[in-house]
Amino acid sequence: MYVELPQRSERTEEDLELARASDALAQLARSTSPVAVESFAPLEDALRDWRRPRAIGDLGPGFPDLLRGAHQRLAGDIERRAFNRALVAHLASGLRFRLDDRALPPEVLKRVPPALDRLHGFLSEAPESYGLGDDHFLKDVRFAAGWTFPCGAKVVDLSSRLSLPVSLVAALRCWDPSLAVRALTTERRAPWFEHHTESRYLDEFSETGMETTYRCVASLLRLHPDVAGLTAYGWLYDPQLAEISPHLSYLRQRPLKRGAISIRGGTSDFDIENSLAKSKTRRRLYEEGRYKPVAYRILWLRRDILRWDDQTLRGEG
Repeated sequence: MYVELPQRSERTEEDLELARASDALAQLARSTSPVAVESFAPLEDALRDWRRPRAIGDLGPGFPDLLRGAHQRLAGDIERRAFNRALVAHLASGLRFRLDDRALPPEVLKRVPPALDRLHGFLSEAPESYGLGDDHFLKDVRFAAGWTFPCGAKVVDLSSRLSLPVSLVAALRCWDPSLAVRALTTERRAPWFEHHTESRYLDEFSETGMETTYRCVASLLRLHPDVAGLTAYGWLYDPQLAEISPHLSYLRQRPLKRGAISIRGGTSDFDIENSLAKSKTRRRLYEEGRYKPVAYRILWLRRDILRWDDQTLRGEG
């Protein structure tokens, strides 16, 4: 369930920018694709169910098999990568027709045309690795399909589901019986917004950018009353960073100060690779055996986000 926005009768400048960016992507799809763009229809249909809660690595039950089947009919890797680029461009060119169904607030909607332009630029450069299992491809498909949207420093999934144990821990530690009841019923388990770092677009990755993300999420929550709150998972929320990389500690401390909780996770190769990629200090400490990145999950309930947002609007936050 979500709150429907009133329909607009006049086209705004943002509408015109959206149409321009969409048309450019449609043209790129036609010029890049090794097949007729009409053949993308089954793949597009497989991505229509945006409300089903899903994890970041999930593209739905049918999409991966359909994509592999389409690849088998192509000559080689060059054509397959071209197919993938054209597919994403085609999907993104139609995003404007799916926006009303997503119930996005103005502060999120205005970020869609620039995001489409960035996507056009990336696809035009013909990335060498771009397919299933590639982080960029995964995030681009989700954005193009209208599952994930730019919100300041982060991109935000509109629908993500937590495991039963994590859902119950969240309900107990946040004193929310209704969340516990919903957690026990798979069909009713509450969806969450989940934010992720987009490594290609870090121009807003800062404390100010994160405040923008939180405000965007608060506005989204007001239009999606069934969503439980905001979650995130990764090494960036590790309490060790308060000493090792204090300039990143706000990513954990700000939500916790405003009512969020954190749950310790594990350490994956992905966490190690990303935590060491841009820091000589973290790499040195890791090689010396003095630092091992640990992923944590942040859980920030809607009631606490909206309370913080209301206080901010009153000048108290």
